[in-house]
Amino acid sequence: MEIKGTEILVKVQSCGSCDPSTAEPDPYRAALSLQFQKGSLDAANSKQISDAIGEVFKIDSSPTPTKDSTAVVVEKPPAVVQLRLPAVYVSAQSPADQLQLNADNSFSLQEAGQKYRGTFVVNGNSLEINIPDTNTKNTMTIQGSNLADPSGQTWALRESSAPTSSSEGALRNEDIIKMAKVGIDDATIIAKIESSKRQFDTSTDALIQLKQSGVSAPVLKAMVGAVISPPGAAPTVASVATVPVLPSGVPTPLTPADGSVFDNIPRKTTVSWTAISGAVEYRVEVDYSFSGVWAPENPGHPTPPRTYSSKSTSLSFNFVGAQPGRWRVSAIDGEGRRSEPSPWWNFRYTR
Repeated sequence: MEIKGTEILVKVQSCGSCDPSTAEPDPYRAALSLQFQKGSLDAANSKQISDAIGEVFKIDSSPTPTKDSTAVVVEKPPAVVQLRLPAVYVSAQSPADQLQLNADNSFSLQEAGQKYRGTFVVNGNSLEINIPDTNTKNTMTIQGSNLADPSGQTWALRESSAPTSSSEGALRNEDIIKMAKVGIDDATIIAKIESSKRQFDTSTDALIQLKQSGVSAPVLKAMVGAVISPPGAAPTVASVATVPVLPSGVPTPLTPADGSVFDNIPRKTTVSWTAISGAVEYRVEVDYSFSGVWAPENPGHPTPPRTYSSKSTSLSFNFVGAQPGRWRVSAIDGEGRRSEPSPWWNFRYTR
């Protein structure tokens, strides 16, 4: 124990036999810093402080080991725990309470009749969950295949049954989210749905999560329609939504040139593209990159591109900040049918 200015520093070590003459073979060490207001420790009585701490920890009064001591202390780093995702954990006390962890680091929690959503991070053997709606963070401890919450309640991993031949290698919700986040167009995703075995979750909560992850309405319709047909069977024409493509093609970006760099403030950006016959309006998507990751691909908080509509072949918008950006455009005809989007064109603001 040390008294230094405005703090009391207590060094703590794990104790096996608690015999000072016997070296602890695999000890853990920690330092606790107790902060106090300036001047409050000026007249501190070290014995009173030691007596108070001694009610919680055993005071080691043995001599400090010399340099030639044979005892070697090696501090163990926290073990890194790998979770198998997706996974569902069920409360041992209230089986109706369930926590689902997804592969994109999002979670859904059903507890006490309430539903919560957010993101999670694994740090050593700790699982930190963040609930944006309530602006709260909770830390759970990973104990083998189970979790323990701060109140000590156990959440048991619900083992999924072994996959059958019909579901093995099936297309799932998380696969659709991955394809949407990297910018694969709707027509390609729907073609993949048509040609694959499928095991989709199309519950209300699952559809909301898909929409928030950037999956388009036509793809959602295709997923819902695919659930109607048996796993592994090709969807019927009536059950799958298709994405009609305007026969005249896809708009081509014109200005600014791909890879342009700007330093103007305000960051008003004007983009233009070629006209498409039969189009009554155009939809422009604008995306941004932070720390080298595009917003829809951010594992902690994926954000879909911002969408604008224009009746002409140009559009002006204010960009978010001094960082890379990109844009693309698609055409929409009088029946609301949308063409495939153009390739992404990139730009960057330096301030």
